[in-house]
Amino acid sequence: MYLKTFQDMVTKQQVGLGFFTFAFVGLGITHFYMPAFFVEMMPPFLPMREVANLLAGASELVLGIALWTKYRNQAIYVAIAMLVVFGLAIHGWHLWIGKFPPLPTASVSFLWVRFLMQFVLIYALWNLRDKKN
Repeated sequence: MYLKTFQDMVTKQQVGLGFFTFAFVGLGITHFYMPAFFVEMMPPFLPMREVANLLAGASELVLGIALWTKYRNQAIYVAIAMLVVFGLAIHGWHLWIGKFPPLPTASVSFLWVRFLMQFVLIYALWNLRDKKN
């Protein structure tokens, strides 16, 4: 009797999709559960931050689910766009002001790690695309 190893049963793509599904759905729910944290994270000059937070949360929920549908590539492209536009902009702003408003004791090193992690996430998402489409 042949027992399959974990590596035989699960592909790297499935592990990556599972990670991003967990992250997007978890963060999407958190946008609704702890809105003040995310609103405080946004630059104060942005209009309608509360609405933007709700839209971001809903978008992350939809993206997390869409990763397992036939619209996977489109979801990945939208997720990358969100990381570029919102992730880099907001994390870049935190670097610019030298602090992370929801966590005032955060170090500049923490800010740099959060900013640079966006590029790692973008790269990982890009590699999860279905290349045959």
